[in-house]
Amino acid sequence: MKESGYYPPGAEFDPNAPWNQREPKAKEFDVDVMVTIRKDDVVATTSYIEEEPEYPDYIGGVVITSDVDWKEDYYENNYDVPTLLNEMADLLEKWIPKDAAGYEKFEAKELIRQARGWEVVETEIEPL
Repeated sequence: MKESGYYPPGAEFDPNAPWNQREPKAKEFDVDVMVTIRKDDVVATTSYIEEEPEYPDYIGGVVITSDVDWKEDYYENNYDVPTLLNEMADLLEKWIPKDAAGYEKFEAKELIRQARGWEVVETEIEPL
């Protein structure tokens, strides 16, 4: 009699046995990805109104920012995230050394692929 790991007779030939199971091949599916990100940053603007102090000895007045278009002022000096990713991907494409190892080229090209194609769905910018 042949020893087979103490399994019941015929179990080693059962296609549903755990040791006979195989992982399915990976298939690609189209998906919609929405990622919400945030960042505390600084916005320079000239759209504020500064009122004089009420009392002569009072240091500093009131600054009113109700007329500031925060989004417009922010994007005057900053990229939106998709543009930032595309700019970085462009630089990476230029900076990949011609003699880079195969895995380094693969990693760089994968980073470039993942950086491309993002779009802004919604942007909110408010003062802290």
